[in-house]
Amino acid sequence: MPNCTYETEVDRVRMIGNDVRRSAETSTLELLRTVSSTVDALAAMQKACGTFESLAHQATDSIRKCKPARVIDADNIVSDLLSAAEGALQVQDAVLRKQLAAAQNDPALRGENREDIVSEFKRSIVACADLHNAIVDMRWAIMEHDADLSPVSKPYTDVEELIKDLRS
Repeated sequence: MPNCTYETEVDRVRMIGNDVRRSAETSTLELLRTVSSTVDALAAMQKACGTFESLAHQATDSIRKCKPARVIDADNIVSDLLSAAEGALQVQDAVLRKQLAAAQNDPALRGENREDIVSEFKRSIVACADLHNAIVDMRWAIMEHDADLSPVSKPYTDVEELIKDLRS
């Protein structure tokens, strides 16, 4: 075993201590930046969802208040677009819920940082759900509007006659 001097060992221990401290401080700062960036991104998403929700409510109110004069979505293009938006929001909701669970279970997140990020994820989930519901309402308002303009079929008393007419 080589001879060691007290000074060499103390210097090595100090170096390790300093390196670990700097690394921990850097990691903490990176975590704080990540938390801050995530909170900002979630707040921006909430704002966008709120804006789109407001626009959807306005459009829905206008559709419901207007007297049906012409069909809005004869080819179901609008309905398909709104259904696709609903699907995208459902995917976004699932992603947000997974990220919320990860944040809740992350041991690196503690105290105020944990509370901030968890509450922003929860608010984002609510904003996403509110927008989804507004899109569904708008799609249904369009379908109801267009249904009011569709020709009324004759009443059927015979199932076979109904099936025959549906096939034609």
